[in-house]
Amino acid sequence: MSRVRFALLLVVISAFALSTHQAEVASVKTSSTTAVVILDPAETASSVWRPVRDGADSLVLNAEGEARLDLSPDIRINPHTRLPEVVWVYDDGGTYQIAWSRFDGTVWTEPSLLTASAVDNATPVLSFAEDGARAVAWRRDESPARIWYREEDPSLGWSAEIPVSDGMNPASGPSIVFHGGDAYVSFHEEPIGSGQSRVMVARGGDGGEPWPATFDVDLISLSPMTGDLSQEILAPRGRLYTVWVQDGQQLGYSRFDGVWQPLEYEPYQGVEEVPRAKIRVKGQVLR
Repeated sequence: MSRVRFALLLVVISAFALSTHQAEVASVKTSSTTAVVILDPAETASSVWRPVRDGADSLVLNAEGEARLDLSPDIRINPHTRLPEVVWVYDDGGTYQIAWSRFDGTVWTEPSLLTASAVDNATPVLSFAEDGARAVAWRRDESPARIWYREEDPSLGWSAEIPVSDGMNPASGPSIVFHGGDAYVSFHEEPIGSGQSRVMVARGGDGGEPWPATFDVDLISLSPMTGDLSQEILAPRGRLYTVWVQDGQQLGYSRFDGVWQPLEYEPYQGVEEVPRAKIRVKGQVLR
């Protein structure tokens, strides 16, 4: 692996969010700890999963991902178990579905398909409640594209699919966080022919079950941008906010304090500075 860049992820870390451009996930046991090695080859233009490398101690997830042309994983640490879990786009032989697997401390579990749709699914994101309940949101490329959600209760298993967006306008770019016991999903819509985006946040409504029956959706902002707004919803130290690319010069963000607060802005210069600008926004929110 001397020519492969890699990052070492110890399972004692309480939280971790990895770029979705990583390629191969392998667990490696040592005498003192269990770790997860993420192998990230430079320039994965045509595929994101790579063939398994030799190594008797490696327990590799999704070894056939390269052959199937599976798409990028979203890798998170479950704060309850302190072990990693992964969702990704899995080619089931003609349609892209959403797959999920977790590391149980020894091996990766057999991947479970969370969807069985006749149209492609894309951009899955994973999040956890404080009790370890997991939630997944993703885009389904129906007409128009729509955001969907599933949640797993530790005792009852996975919910049915729950629609997040209303299906009136094409929706994309989901992000999830739990706050105050509720699931919040951010995404954006691009009304056809409008040349702009609607920045949205959905809150899981009370359905009398461990998971929401419906989502209540708020319009946060209009953006003159279309395409990837790099929108996220976050709750560091219990402070809920959403942030996105508002235009070519500034990020927009809004804090939640019972209701969504007036918009604030953070300037940036060039796409490469967006991550740094997001860090500055987080600093403002935590003041």
